[in-house]
Amino acid sequence: EAAAAIAAPPVQGVVVLGPNSRVLMEFRDDTLQVFYVLDILNNARTRVDIGGPFIVDLPSGAAGASVLEGSSPTATVSGDRLTVTGPFAPGVTSVQVGFQLRHDSPNLEVQQTWPAPLEQLTVAVEKVGALSISSPQFSTVGEVRAETGTLFLLASGPALPAGSTLTLQLSNLPAHSQTPRLVALSLAAAIIGVGIWLAFASGQARRDPRPRLIERRDGLLAKLAALEMRRK
Repeated sequence: EAAAAIAAPPVQGVVVLGPNSRVLMEFRDDTLQVFYVLDILNNARTRVDIGGPFIVDLPSGAAGASVLEGSSPTATVSGDRLTVTGPFAPGVTSVQVGFQLRHDSPNLEVQQTWPAPLEQLTVAVEKVGALSISSPQFSTVGEVRAETGTLFLLASGPALPAGSTLTLQLSNLPAHSQTPRLVALSLAAAIIGVGIWLAFASGQARRDPRPRLIERRDGLLAKLAALEMRRK
């Protein structure tokens, strides 16, 4: 019966993000790594066509996005867009994507719009120093310690409808001072500017020989006049 349902032509339908879907964040060398663990759930008994691919546009500033091992082969990433092509079989289509969120200040706002209903909101963030997380969509925020001893902030909230935007506020993020970087960039820009000016000036001198020729001509005329005076 299951095989027949999978072999049957897909019908128009919808999918949801199951209750095991979650957002995980951790730090590697002070870089914020974000992972979406998504269970795209088809509650029907047959394959469903949702009218196009399942598309998730990653938050602003996302970089280095890639689909992780264990994901459905129908999932691909291009730039900051995750695409999962249908039709979707009955049950769960598992998709996991990871990316970086770069930040230059201790505060960061992350916004993510979900294309399908999210049955349960779960966000876990590695707690480094005094880091804190908040969202108007959270109902609880607590601390949990993983088996490895790493401390996480675990937040949860009620279901979100399709098209809703999850807004996260991260505070007290570990961030390096930008002063050394700005000083180094300024010095590099000054060196490059001087080099360009010298190259331009040298190039101009090489491209326009008239001043040197005029100077040489005047010198030769002066010598010629002196020789003429001496001859007389």
